[in-house]
Amino acid sequence: VSDYHQGLCNSVVNLSEKDGEIGNLEVEAQEMDHADPKTLGLKVTEENDSIGFWIDSNFSEKLTGFYDDCDTFIVNCVFSRNNNSRNHTTVSDVPNILENSEASTVILKHFGKSMLEADMDEEEFWLKEQVDQKVIFAEDGMSYPGDRSLSSF
Repeated sequence: VSDYHQGLCNSVVNLSEKDGEIGNLEVEAQEMDHADPKTLGLKVTEENDSIGFWIDSNFSEKLTGFYDDCDTFIVNCVFSRNNNSRNHTTVSDVPNILENSEASTVILKHFGKSMLEADMDEEEFWLKEQVDQKVIFAEDGMSYPGDRSLSSF
């Protein structure tokens, strides 16, 4: 996690070994294909339920298998479909990311300027036509339903 992002947290757990535990949560990490070499994707598991966090990254098939068994998948997606981006995720990458995923729900967040200027309803409609998962485009202040246990997601 970048020094900037660490400064935004109350506490930081070092995942230098690429996995760890926080209370009853198992946290696994993998290196992502991003300009910042410290960028890690995460998978958080509680008992048999897991949430994957695809951190804004260049799409690569070698990264997707890590997330295949996630129940819910959160994707940082900076760019709309019609943008060619290096080192960042676009909406058109998401079907490829989810190709072998068992997730029932995918949540897109971390929108960049091009996403905010795009027709978000059109982007969401297109993605829903491409994937089997329930698709949610996050909004400011939104919370995902739950009771703080992963099984509730």
